Amino acid sequence: MNKFGLGTLTLGGVNTYTGDTTISVGSLALASSGSLLLDINGSGVSTSILGAGAIDLGGRLVFDVTDVSAPGAWNVLAVNTLTETYGGDFGVTFAVGPNSFAATRTSPGVWTCDIASMGRAVFTESTGVLSFVPEPGTLSLFVAGLLSLLAYCWRQKRAA
Repeated sequence: MNKFGLGTLTLGGVNTYTGDTTISVGSLALASSGSLLLDINGSGVSTSILGAGAIDLGGRLVFDVTDVSAPGAWNVLAVNTLTETYGGDFGVTFAVGPNSFAATRTSPGVWTCDIASMGRAVFTESTGVLSFVPEPGTLSLFVAGLLSLLAYCWRQKRAA
């Protein structure tokens, strides 16, 4: 979607159009009752909010991360060129197939969500970046624990 012209265009309800959202002139507002879907692809082009105008995020950003299979970072909001504000009802949701997970505001401007088998998703308002940090795998935790136990036993044996 391209927003041209002065004035404010307000999006309410569920917005699931495909492609980038570009605000060339004026402003775009996401109403507190609205949501905007951004499709995040693990290897390829992801949708984002671009432009030189202003955006007032009063509703919910929904990141569809179904196609994400590896850690990574995506610039989903062009904070260097947009003027952005976040309303009191702003929130973040992650969609994986038919399931959705609400993120928690863990510190001012930082939203996180732990998604089983995918890791921790983090959206940072000040940078406009969405990132995925992998969760430690069960095998790697087991190996780390086993190595720690062996090192402890070896130290005990040397001390005796």
